[in-house]
Amino acid sequence: MLKKIIIKNVALIESAEIEFSSGLNVLSGETGSGKSVIMESINFVLGAKADKSLIKSGESECSVTAEFDIENVLGAKQALSDIGFDEDDVLILSRKMSDNGKSVVKINGNSATVGMLKKLTSVLVDVHGQSEHFTLLDENNQLKLIDNFGGDEIKDIKEQVKSRYESLKNMIKELNSNGGDERDRLIRLDVLNYQINEIENAQIKENELEELSDLKIQLVNREKIVSALSAVKSCISDEGALDSLSGAVRTVGQIANLNGNYQSLTDRLNSVYSELDDISETACGLSEEFEDYGYTLSEVEDRLYKIKNRNTAEITIR
Repeated sequence: MLKKIIIKNVALIESAEIEFSSGLNVLSGETGSGKSVIMESINFVLGAKADKSLIKSGESECSVTAEFDIENVLGAKQALSDIGFDEDDVLILSRKMSDNGKSVVKINGNSATVGMLKKLTSVLVDVHGQSEHFTLLDENNQLKLIDNFGGDEIKDIKEQVKSRYESLKNMIKELNSNGGDERDRLIRLDVLNYQINEIENAQIKENELEELSDLKIQLVNREKIVSALSAVKSCISDEGALDSLSGAVRTVGQIANLNGNYQSLTDRLNSVYSELDDISETACGLSEEFEDYGYTLSEVEDRLYKIKNRNTAEITIR
């Protein structure tokens, strides 16, 4: 139980020392008399979050010390041991905060952290008010309360339930590793058969996905491709580039036999003429081939969707 609390420079309180007796203790007073400040002080020393606004105006620090009698509080003694402190029947908690926001915590005179303080006070005090959280409403604590109430009388039953529960979990795990129960396996088999049939009916060809992806790019850029190929053919053939080059070949060819340099120039012009003529024919052929694809963009996209959807089908059999 809480025996005494000492408050210094907290809010409006410069200094106060309050002693509590066993049983019910009541703090009463008019609004503004400081009841809430006392509760804030208790929360502060129990490890609640606080800031420098808690410090009394004009002071550089505040502090709260609380003394507890834990002679018959086994949970508190165990908590002391768990955080590395010696068990004792008397517990003295103190917490100090300066105006730079730093906090100093001590448990029975030994330095500690706020985390240690919270672990200890969580089994020591339950502070609640209107619309605040009650320990009893915490699901994590409800089973512990029932177990503590049952004591040793239900210990054997708890062990039996725990053992059977572990056995059940192991059996369920083994069952799942073997495909689940018969109903689950039948459902799984139906799904897999459906997916296999879908894949087979799609009649997917080798490398078809890559080919269709490339074709989609061509169809998306149809206008640009046709325009470019037509421009090549037009520049070389329709606008007379080949005819002009042919005339140059004929003219230089008349003097080719007069000098080796003229013959070399004639050969180069013939080579350029042949290359341009081939380029023109190639551009024309590509343009005609593109127009004869026989697929629309919509058809290609539908086929791609079907193939990708079948590729993602899960066909692993456990």
